[in-house]
Amino acid sequence: MHTYLSIRYARAERFKYAVAEEPWKEVYEATYQREACPQEDPTIKHSEDCLYLNVFQPVNGDGKLKPVMVWIYGGGFSLGSIDGVASILYDGSVIAALGDVVLVEMNYRLGPFGFLYSGTDKAPGNQGIHDQLMALRWVHDNIDRFGGDPNRVTIFGESAGSFAVSMLIMSPLAKGLFQRAIMQSGAISELKQFSPEFAIEKAQKFGAKCGCHQQDMDEMIECLKRLPPAKLTWKGDGLDIPAMFEGIQPIVMWGDKAGLLPDRPSEMIRKGDYNHVDLMFGFVHDEAAQVVTLLDLELLNPMKTYTIEHLTHKLTPIFKAFLFDEHMKEITDFYMPEQKQHETFSSHVVRRKAIDILSDP
Repeated sequence: MHTYLSIRYARAERFKYAVAEEPWKEVYEATYQREACPQEDPTIKHSEDCLYLNVFQPVNGDGKLKPVMVWIYGGGFSLGSIDGVASILYDGSVIAALGDVVLVEMNYRLGPFGFLYSGTDKAPGNQGIHDQLMALRWVHDNIDRFGGDPNRVTIFGESAGSFAVSMLIMSPLAKGLFQRAIMQSGAISELKQFSPEFAIEKAQKFGAKCGCHQQDMDEMIECLKRLPPAKLTWKGDGLDIPAMFEGIQPIVMWGDKAGLLPDRPSEMIRKGDYNHVDLMFGFVHDEAAQVVTLLDLELLNPMKTYTIEHLTHKLTPIFKAFLFDEHMKEITDFYMPEQKQHETFSSHVVRRKAIDILSDP
């Protein structure tokens, strides 16, 4: 197995679209991982200089170009990298070896760095998805040098990565960059938070949380650009997942000026206006297990018990984080067994049901 770590594929100024990396003639050191993109994860080092990709090339001596698989990590467009925990959970060398494919995985910008939208060129929106497009163009132009066939590219991702795959299937900007796609627990949605107007509203709330209260969007962006990266990631003890969904969440939208998604996804589907590629999709069993644990560590305590009132109190912030708290009663009535008013049940039951709810397709 030939392993090439952290090949730079692009550079980017804060909040702007990335530009392709210039060719170089000197030897490039591709034997160690560079830093991840900025995020609130204390377990990894991160930097705004983060647009790198890894390539895993099987070596069997047959000389033929191999199929290519490009992995897009999940994490709510707020967490994730090609290093750290992700490299343990999703080891590209294993897929490359077992599947006899060239495996590529890329970092892309997250949170406000990758999705803040101002309605102007200073923060044009969907930057993280455009990073993925830039990486796919790099693959198209260069992967044959690593034994990969640029005409047999499959993109695949899990959770937010699957969501990104669905966007790339829809986007005219991705035409010809891949021929197949695999979606694992995630797809583009028609919810209100994908409109440009809603994205601007969220950007203003985010600016206010960071101390940038300017009404003029360009002035607000300039204020945000002066802040250190750590000021632009959400705060909390550990990973404050609910905060990701309360005014500072990454907003993936249709209608950006670059034409990533020219129209509402439903309209594009109705018109057949998308990339007609081979598609396989499905769901990851117990996908939400890690998220539920991060949301409430008490759910790991086997001695903890709950009444139905406690259950509602415990699950409400979890559901609120995923934007359907107004349906709390219907959800608990559907998933939870009938309980008497003061009957108790264990934290294991609560955790199991929360995982079922958030993982259910």
